[in-house]
Amino acid sequence: MKTPVEFGAEALVALESPGVTVESAFVNEGAKRFLVIVHQVALNSDSSPETPAVVKFSERQYGLPRSHSIQLATPEFYRSYPGEDLGIRDEEDAAYMKKMDLERFLETYNPDSDLLKASVQGSVELTFARNDCWMFCTCVRPMTKGQTKQLGRRISEDYECAAVIDNPSEFAGELGVTFGTHVAGADLRLGGLGILARYKLTRASGEMLGEMVVQVYHGQVVYADNPAAIVESYPESRRAVIVPFLKRSQYAYQREYRFVVDTHGEAVKQALSLPVSDNLRVLTEGWDL
Repeated sequence: MKTPVEFGAEALVALESPGVTVESAFVNEGAKRFLVIVHQVALNSDSSPETPAVVKFSERQYGLPRSHSIQLATPEFYRSYPGEDLGIRDEEDAAYMKKMDLERFLETYNPDSDLLKASVQGSVELTFARNDCWMFCTCVRPMTKGQTKQLGRRISEDYECAAVIDNPSEFAGELGVTFGTHVAGADLRLGGLGILARYKLTRASGEMLGEMVVQVYHGQVVYADNPAAIVESYPESRRAVIVPFLKRSQYAYQREYRFVVDTHGEAVKQALSLPVSDNLRVLTEGWDL
């Protein structure tokens, strides 16, 4: 059972930013009670306002209409994906490089450094990378089955089928339910600040909304050769949301559409295999490539 939740203006300020809106929120009532918040991400102002149908390519035994499990993986999983298939592996997935003046770097990250007492010059490059979320990667569905087959095989020659998802918004909500139902404390590393933040989010209007919060962000990936410029146009508090939806231009042919699942805590394992519920499976249609 899902009980809809509405957030006040103050809560929405904390949850939304330009290009990221709260699409729906509900408390899932079951063996576990938890809050699911679904966000739509539209970083590209030129993209269609309508949510497109998407496809998930895979080997036949892992196709969602047939498979008993669905895999979510962290950005680190894709950054270090084994093999030479660059259609899947991206060493810079959910990461960006930031060039910073050396003096500013020391003032920000090492204010007690003796170097600040001297005249310092130069610059440093920092890599900011996420590994505290899980991703389910799909592609915007091409116009024809023939084009769909070509795209799937271009990403990986091993792909044999495509699971078509006509309603990504509804799929995002069910993906949040699947995650919240099956992910246990043993799957997460949760520190003190994370516990406090989770406690604040699971309470609204004085009512406890559940034992955990699952946020699902879904939207089209934007391709750019300088993703840092886009990331840094957002406040620092919102940049972690943006990073997983940016990739280098060399991957633009994939027309990727991502579902990013976020909760308080970091991953213990780089990949999660979760049961496919009937509610999730019914939202997919299988195509052979």
